[in-house]
Amino acid sequence: MFYYMGVINNKITWKMSTPVEQPGLQEVSEDIYNQLTYLPADFTRDDDWNILTVTPAEPPVPEPEPVTTEDRLTAVEAAILDLMGV
Repeated sequence: MFYYMGVINNKITWKMSTPVEQPGLQEVSEDIYNQLTYLPADFTRDDDWNILTVTPAEPPVPEPEPVTTEDRLTAVEAAILDLMGV
């Protein structure tokens, strides 16, 4: 398997793996590839432009699930019953 990544504005912005060699793309080791969990990622290179380390972006913050009308009505009903002392 061959592992590749792309750099835009000094950040790793994409990665791909393929069983077919892709000349002209930046090849990386499987270890580096597996470290690219969230993109864009920062990286360091050696004097020969080989990727030495990567620092993935923070995981995305999950979007809160939208509150349904049914959930709102249930909350209002519970609040009214609480106010009534029921």
